[in-house]
Amino acid sequence: MYHDRIQQISFLLITKFEFLLARKKSVVPRSYTTINAQLDDFIQEYPINSDINLSNKHFDNQDLETICKRTMFDKKCRKLRLENNDINAKGATVIADNLHGNLTLNELYLSENSISDIGAHAIAQVLAINNHSLTWLELHSNSITDEGAEYLADMLKTNKTLILLGLNSNKITNRGAQILVGAITYYNETLQWLLLASNKGITDESIENFNDMFVNNTALQAFWLKDCGLSRNGIRTLKEAVASKANFILEL
Repeated sequence: MYHDRIQQISFLLITKFEFLLARKKSVVPRSYTTINAQLDDFIQEYPINSDINLSNKHFDNQDLETICKRTMFDKKCRKLRLENNDINAKGATVIADNLHGNLTLNELYLSENSISDIGAHAIAQVLAINNHSLTWLELHSNSITDEGAEYLADMLKTNKTLILLGLNSNKITNRGAQILVGAITYYNETLQWLLLASNKGITDESIENFNDMFVNNTALQAFWLKDCGLSRNGIRTLKEAVASKANFILEL
């Protein structure tokens, strides 16, 4: 009788455990599937080789796996907008993984996220060695510091496709700016637009480096430094330095 009671209790405990496990399996995946289904439906409305805008959707890192597969590979999109979402360093790594060998994506917009230096590193690594199509990369307002700028500078030493790199409103100081400009001055011959506006830590200390870039690099056509920490005298010096460069855009 005692043995029967033990068996009954064990059966009840196992049954309760199985019920809770089944409930967990039924609730969590269904929620995740619904989110992905909505994303799928939205993305499916776009034609092949189109520009896809998924800004302000506030999806999470899990959804990025679906987004990258649907947009980069199924839809072979040319321009992908992912601004103002909840993409952090982990999400940026997912994106970087899907950029490997990509032959169709030309423009990637990741501004107003929080990819940080770690995310910048992941993207820089793939663009340095294994990407042949991306020409436009915007990373404005992503809490990128001098460390991230250094990763991107290393990428620019070998990348031959990028024509615009946007880093406005980050946390880059003179150190990061000088490393970036050094890579463009002495290694890169394809970048045409460098955007560093609203990085308050960039001051007159970097003007000599900027002037070296103007003299030694002939590819760059636009340089944005508006709302940085430059003095009036520094701004005047830079304007004089590019006065003889035809059609050069210096945003101060």
